[in-house]
Amino acid sequence: MKEQIVTLLTILLLTGCITGKKIAGYVEPNLVINKAKVDTVMNSDFVFDFTALDSAHVPVQYTKLKSQFIPALFYWQWNWSFHFQIDQQIVAQLFKEDFLYFADGFKLKDRLKGRKLEVKLTKIPNSFVYVDKGNAIMYIYGYAMTSSEAICPENQSLAIEFKLIDGEKTVHEGALEVGNSDQPLQNRWVTTKMLTNHYIDQFKQNNKRMTVQIVEDLLAEILNEILKNI
Repeated sequence: MKEQIVTLLTILLLTGCITGKKIAGYVEPNLVINKAKVDTVMNSDFVFDFTALDSAHVPVQYTKLKSQFIPALFYWQWNWSFHFQIDQQIVAQLFKEDFLYFADGFKLKDRLKGRKLEVKLTKIPNSFVYVDKGNAIMYIYGYAMTSSEAICPENQSLAIEFKLIDGEKTVHEGALEVGNSDQPLQNRWVTTKMLTNHYIDQFKQNNKRMTVQIVEDLLAEILNEILKNI
């Protein structure tokens, strides 16, 4: 029976200490923007507009979706879930950092031929849901426990509107959108902090993939515009 009591206390410690504030604290250090990296890229030919995106003036907001904990004599059950939103303006700055990096790699500036490219970011992935649920059944000579902890992205795409400007005249404009392929991340015997860090790494890599696609699509649009005017 002593072993069962220790197990119950362990479950209580593991499930009762997870809060939205704690997970938000794990997320924030992973959102550092490399301003020096952005500033070193020649971006006078690119103008970014993030006015369509909201700013909460805090790095991460969270809302409790479900809070259930049943501590019975022989049966315990828990179900916690939180919805998180990363400030869209922070994610937009990460987009800008990636955009300038990949634009430089693809020589997008050279394709502008002295013209200016305005990029208005209208949609960007910035939210996910944390879920932790399970149950434990206590027996006289043992126990059985199941537990599931995961972070699940919401279905959000990356979308921009763009204008190619020559002097004061808009010579080409359009809109581009890339689907989100971010996947749920299940805990495989790591701490919640490590799970969160792994997910944010995945989140940023997925955003990089979408940004690469946007830059490639922009390059194709500009090349098509050039061909039409030959």
